[in-house]
Amino acid sequence: MGAEFFFGSLFLLLIISSIVLSWVNFFTLQKLKSTLAELEQQKASTSQPAIQPTFANDTLIVDEIVTPPKGITSLDTQPLAASPAPVIDIWGRQSHPESLHQKTPHQKAQKTSSTKSGHWMVWLGGLCVALSGIFLARYSIEEGLLGPTARITLGIITGLGLLVAAEWLRRKTQVAFSAVAALAGGASVMLYSVILASLHLYQLWPPLLVFALLALVSLGSMLLALWHGPALAVIGITGAYLVPLLLGESDGDPLLVQIYVLIITAAALFLQQYVQRTWLLAITLAGIFGWWWLMQITGSGLESMGLYLTLAGYCLISIPHANFSLKKIFPDQPVKRSLRAFFRIKSLDQQQLVIGLALTLLAQAISILLNPAWESALVTWTPLLLLVLIASTRNENLKLLPWLSALLMILAIVFSLLSTQLFMGIRITAEHSVALQQLLLVWTLIYVVFATMHRCKTRYPALTLSLGTLFPLLALALLWQFTKLPIHSSFVAATSLILGLAYIGRGHMRQQRDPSKSWLIFAGHLGYSLAMVIFFDTATLTLALAAQVVSLAWLHQQHPNGLLSGLMKIILMLIMARLTLLPWVGPQFETSLLIYVGCFALAVIASRMNQSPSLRSWLEGASLHLGVLLCAMALRYFLYDGDMFRRQFNLTEASLNGLLWGSLGLVYYYRGFLSDYLKPLYHQAAELLLIAFVFSYVLTLTWFNPLFNANDLVSSTPIANMLLLAYGAPLLLFILAGRFYKTSYRTGFYALAGIGTWIFLNFEIRHLWQGELSFYPRAESGELYTYSLVWLVMAAASLLYGTLRQHQKLYQTGMLLLMVTIGKIFLIDMSGLTGLLRVASFMGLGLCLLGLAFTHQYLARSQNTKRAEMAPE
Repeated sequence: MGAEFFFGSLFLLLIISSIVLSWVNFFTLQKLKSTLAELEQQKASTSQPAIQPTFANDTLIVDEIVTPPKGITSLDTQPLAASPAPVIDIWGRQSHPESLHQKTPHQKAQKTSSTKSGHWMVWLGGLCVALSGIFLARYSIEEGLLGPTARITLGIITGLGLLVAAEWLRRKTQVAFSAVAALAGGASVMLYSVILASLHLYQLWPPLLVFALLALVSLGSMLLALWHGPALAVIGITGAYLVPLLLGESDGDPLLVQIYVLIITAAALFLQQYVQRTWLLAITLAGIFGWWWLMQITGSGLESMGLYLTLAGYCLISIPHANFSLKKIFPDQPVKRSLRAFFRIKSLDQQQLVIGLALTLLAQAISILLNPAWESALVTWTPLLLLVLIASTRNENLKLLPWLSALLMILAIVFSLLSTQLFMGIRITAEHSVALQQLLLVWTLIYVVFATMHRCKTRYPALTLSLGTLFPLLALALLWQFTKLPIHSSFVAATSLILGLAYIGRGHMRQQRDPSKSWLIFAGHLGYSLAMVIFFDTATLTLALAAQVVSLAWLHQQHPNGLLSGLMKIILMLIMARLTLLPWVGPQFETSLLIYVGCFALAVIASRMNQSPSLRSWLEGASLHLGVLLCAMALRYFLYDGDMFRRQFNLTEASLNGLLWGSLGLVYYYRGFLSDYLKPLYHQAAELLLIAFVFSYVLTLTWFNPLFNANDLVSSTPIANMLLLAYGAPLLLFILAGRFYKTSYRTGFYALAGIGTWIFLNFEIRHLWQGELSFYPRAESGELYTYSLVWLVMAAASLLYGTLRQHQKLYQTGMLLLMVTIGKIFLIDMSGLTGLLRVASFMGLGLCLLGLAFTHQYLARSQNTKRAEMAPE
């Protein structure tokens, strides 16, 4: 034990002395660089020969003297204004902002040559050096060649020797070659591995000493990276994160690994204070969350996972800006107030901080989802939320993270409970229910206190207030839905209703332009909605929610606000979806006709109360939707004797569905013209609904046609029977679609209307003469004459209307029907006539045709005369 303590103390002294000497050299080098810049400035001002810097692997080398051209002296011209010479270090940083993106051809050539010839060898070489130390330790363990003390001593000596060699080469050449940096990076990884192995594998040294040594190695490596360049940083940080994985032992303490990863993270973020690189942060985040996910899937270190993520988040916040007390102020001052400016973060370091903390919150949410640990959830998952809330009070760039934390934690809890109930069939136990209640209660107090204390100190009070008012309602919803309360659920409903009324009352006390006013009214209506959900059943709940639309319309009329109109639209969309779809899902969602009447009436009242053009148009469209639903349900109620949701599919059901789809298709086509942004979506929905309507109509003509399928659905009552609903009512929708729908579809809908009219009249004639609709018995002469008369009237109307409107296709259709009618009369109707009946029949047909021809010629002549008079002379 004395030898071990001696070697450990010796190594600690060596590390401390090397770090002190490195810091001294660092500040000395900075002073020499500034002195060199001043000398170059003085020489440039006196037109003396200037020093031209060249570069090797992004490193400044003074190797060339540029002499002014002959014939130009300081007496011939005035000296130019002095400009400081740019000083470029190994990380590519310059003293001149103007020349930040300007590179000489010599620089570009050397950088390209270096990239092509040596970079792949640099990275591969550094990786091999790092792996050699790790594999040497593993080989000595597997073969039993050396004892634990000897292995650790050999690794430390080798790593220190390589570090000394790399530093000696840098000082000797006065150039920071990337190959030398890779050698130093491999040496750092070797030191990480052997020091961690002394505790993780052998328990050779006490944990405090090991972590102190790891911290010193980390700080020393990051300090050396300032001189040796990115190669040392990349190899050192990446290799350090991989060391516990490459050691190959799985029975170690995961808490030690987490502490080790946090030490490496702190060192990498410490380097971010001096050189801000996106790839450096990416490697750091990959190390943090890579080890988090590895422990998550292996089930190790889950007890301390919340503390691990909290400390990682603290490192991300504090170390890059030396903000260890979290008291530094970072204001967010957008140029103008807009939604884009609200979400924009200009500073790169603040963008990286927001991304890092958001990923940390997401990692904690996934941890809660996979392993909630309800017994210790309060202690495990609360610290990170407190850290984010405290940091956001001084850093306005983090203004959205409190809301993000609340949403992610709520979603994690919901999905965790749902997954255990749905997939595992396990409901939450009484002990876990109490723990969840405590967790939600504490979180609610935290968010409410945060909103109360921070609302007056931020430039976004509405954002903070919304979190403080809405989170209690979310917590109440979770308590009611997932936990076994020791009290009745009506207490939750009463609490939610009281909160909602308090929010609304408080909102009315605010000033007109106060943005918090809208959030309070919004939260108040959500509280009311939650109370109604708990109090009432599914049917009555729909009407209770619809009542909010009227109050929101009145409030929006008094205080116009986009938040209130958005809430109104959401409620109405939920009601329309509830009344349109859910009744067909299950019997528990069936509702009465009075609910449809009430929702339609409330929507109409809301549309009449609001005077905003865009919102009023939207409410009118929603009222039309609910009106169509009301008519359809009233028709079902009448046809099915009160059983509106009879689940069968026949001629009646196909006819009702077709009428509903066609009516909604026209409604949504109309609503598309009332919407500014959703017009394509509305028109696409209208097209799909009209296609379904046409398909349903074709189905009634084929599969459910009463001529082919004898049934008792068509009663013996003339005209007012199922034929009127199945084949007469669709004609009105066809005509409306032809009149108002897209121009490219109008001809098709008019054609369907004409064909449908012909079919409907024939069905009615057959039903009128026979009392039923079937192919049997055979038609008598009176029925045949009725067909001919009706066809002749339809043909005449088509010819005359086509002539008046100059509609060629309609005229041709009427002519075709007329020819069919004449053929039917000659071949079928008059085939059995004799004597005076034949004479009278031919006389009547001839007079009808002559009269029709005269009318057609007269109308055509009148049309030609009008066109001639209107034509220019």
